[in-house]
Amino acid sequence: MRLTNNKRLILEALSSPDYLEHGPPPRNAATVAGIIGKCHRQVARTLRLMERQGLVISEKQAVQVWVEIGRPGHRDKTLRCYWNAGRLEHDRLAAAEWKRGSRARSEIALDKLLALDRRDPA
Repeated sequence: MRLTNNKRLILEALSSPDYLEHGPPPRNAATVAGIIGKCHRQVARTLRLMERQGLVISEKQAVQVWVEIGRPGHRDKTLRCYWNAGRLEHDRLAAAEWKRGSRARSEIALDKLLALDRRDPA
């Protein structure tokens, strides 16, 4: 098995600590493709290959996706999401910690927005 540049980029994207922009792992193929700037289909195919090679581990997870057919809006869709197998435990702990602090981050963000609103009399 050869660790190509695309595979390295995908593994880095799966463990990227930029949770504000992309959310915590596990990440689906579309999210990974957005992070590394590659085609979604190419990334999905490479992720399936990497799973067979033991580089990533997948699980099915409900993910909010934008749907334009019928009533446009966000809907939950079950997608295959991937973890970097080499960092599985570390990434799982980091993702769980991130999710535990979600309410506090939301409250801080709301307080900051309200403070900005109070300062702007216009």
